Amino acid sequence: MSGSTQSANIFTLSATDVLHSIFYKIYPKTEFRAQLRVLNNFVNQFVQEALAIPPSELDKNDSDKDTNKPYTFLHALASSSRSPTWLRDQIVAVLLAGRDTTASTLSWLFFELAQRPDVVQKLRAEVLSTVGSDAAATYEQLKSMKYMSWTLNEILRLYPSVPMNTRTACCDTTLPRGGGPDGTSPIGIPKGTEVAYSAYNLQLNAEHYPPPDSAEYIDPTLFEPERWRTWTPKPFTYLPFNVSIPIPFPIPLLFHDIATCHIQPRHCANLPHLSQGGPRICVGQQFALMEMSAALVRILQRFETIQLGPSMAGIVKRSQAEEHRRLCYKDGVESHAFRFAMKMDRVLKMTHDPILTPGGKVDVVFS
Repeated sequence: MSGSTQSANIFTLSATDVLHSIFYKIYPKTEFRAQLRVLNNFVNQFVQEALAIPPSELDKNDSDKDTNKPYTFLHALASSSRSPTWLRDQIVAVLLAGRDTTASTLSWLFFELAQRPDVVQKLRAEVLSTVGSDAAATYEQLKSMKYMSWTLNEILRLYPSVPMNTRTACCDTTLPRGGGPDGTSPIGIPKGTEVAYSAYNLQLNAEHYPPPDSAEYIDPTLFEPERWRTWTPKPFTYLPFNVSIPIPFPIPLLFHDIATCHIQPRHCANLPHLSQGGPRICVGQQFALMEMSAALVRILQRFETIQLGPSMAGIVKRSQAEEHRRLCYKDGVESHAFRFAMKMDRVLKMTHDPILTPGGKVDVVFS
């Protein structure tokens, strides 16, 4: 094993241990602290390099857009703080948050693309016409590819990286649904209450899509980038990077709809196009989108087709399984056929810890 590969594996182990540190009180401390030292030592060398640059030079590089000297996220942080611990914590937060999320999203993407050769052809045509067959894509080119943007939006709609999250009430308040015998009445939320919500359930809720009898209807459970040609999510119904809006109460409901909460129009005036915003939105949103776009560009420049590998023969798309389950339901009970399919692992299951990842190996072939 090469030194770089071994270092990468150690970093992976340390990152995993840190992610699991939410169970700190019961987690074995010795291994955790050893792996944490590996993670910190890796990051600290870059922190020290940034701190070695005088603040005046950092400010100059920031203002001089024509300079050939690299100016990174870390340099920007070093311009605002000279604390090694604070800088390290900010970098580690980005590394941890951007590791499993992009990897899992790309896994889901290739799983879906392997079953949609028509989408692959459209994506490849856009890449070749915009970037070419071997050139590295620029930031402007990545941002300009509309069909690729639709495709990434669609995969994040079906498989949000963080399917569940929480927000804490800043004051005593109420939510419009969740109370009463049938759950449709308002419910009181005392200050300090932690409220959980599911972005996964929210984004697949048929209430937020055109009705089945309309010309714009596309089944919400299907992977279909073309839906973004005419469909725009309503406020707070598409949250792949989660959300925080500047109002003094939590917007989510426990396994209910964020969109049903009463939000005045003035609160939404400054929100971005995809109905996300606020101080607690994912700070790496644009970085993640550009990283995935760049990876997809390189793969499509080199390969013409994407297919499921031999080990995934007979795997049923989850959207097909959900449709099958609906058709096989009788008096609220799943059919034996659906249960058999699930037991035989014919459906690619989902797990989240806390990232939404495939429950099994994703085997795809590029050619």
